[in-house]
Amino acid sequence: MPKFFRALGPLIARVDGGARAAAPPTPAEDGTQFPRAQWDLRTLIAVFGPDAPLRFLSLTTTLGLTGLPFDQGQSWSGAPDAAFDVQVCLEGRGKTAGYKRYHRVGSELESTAGAVHLHLGERLRIDGAWPHYRIEWRQAEEELSLDIAIETHGDVQRWAWAPRYFCHYTSFGDCQLSWRWRGDSGELSTPALLDHGWGRRAPLASALGLFRYEVLRLPGGDIAIGLWTEGPAGLGLRDVGVMRRRGNTLQTGYSCRVEELDRFANYANASRHVPRRWRAELSGPDGTLRYSATRASVPQPVLGDGFVSAFDYEAEGTGAWSGRFSGEGYVEQLGPAWSANRRAPRGTSS
Repeated sequence: MPKFFRALGPLIARVDGGARAAAPPTPAEDGTQFPRAQWDLRTLIAVFGPDAPLRFLSLTTTLGLTGLPFDQGQSWSGAPDAAFDVQVCLEGRGKTAGYKRYHRVGSELESTAGAVHLHLGERLRIDGAWPHYRIEWRQAEEELSLDIAIETHGDVQRWAWAPRYFCHYTSFGDCQLSWRWRGDSGELSTPALLDHGWGRRAPLASALGLFRYEVLRLPGGDIAIGLWTEGPAGLGLRDVGVMRRRGNTLQTGYSCRVEELDRFANYANASRHVPRRWRAELSGPDGTLRYSATRASVPQPVLGDGFVSAFDYEAEGTGAWSGRFSGEGYVEQLGPAWSANRRAPRGTSS
């Protein structure tokens, strides 16, 4: 295996922020790092639960091109640091609104370095400071209007923490959503995730074979996260889970076995494998959660070389998650590869 790929494991260990104390970010860390950092990313993920008219909301903004698989550089004409990428997917019960488009920093986007202040005309507004944020999204072509208030809690999950190179954390909070969509409207409250990442551009699109991120809504408003990444030829880079239960954030182990795959065309119209059914396990000192999941919607290609979709799951837990229950979740997947140990068995759809 080439030396570059053998070095990925130690490199990930070096930037790994999982062992750090789960402290809230400082005002400097919370503020927009762009243009001092070559890219700055924010993501909101909310899963609404089986009784709600909406299934999930995923909204990502990126200042600058990152070099990661969700970027589609061939779709952007201009300097990398002039690109503002907006990726949105709202899934309801029987309808979906998706959006992925690049806009130009300066002429289209109003932003402030060191602050959470992003205004894209009448379409998007993100304002706030830890721990309160406001987001407005308008998508007239879908007759869609979202007004979101987020209050984040004090604890965070630091996925990577290497200042001057790459930093990324997830904060947990409560989301209040007021929405109008094609004649329907309502208000919802739900737990939510708010990510913030920033760093240097790197040629990682070819080095990262697969990135997959699952969010499960658990009974009582708790949240579980499963993450795995692979390099070329199925090289395992990082598998990790996080459970947030009763205000505590706990890192766990994570494993997954795909049972069926389908193919879908991504944003660039390239065919990619996407799981239809899979089994996974999150295990830690406070208990184990095993679940079987089935994709519940058509994957939406709003992430460049990747997709987002909803899924249903049946779970059995031990310890702190003792018992059997079912629920819903959200998953996003980036990258072209799929390793042999996670490939669908013979005879399934491809």
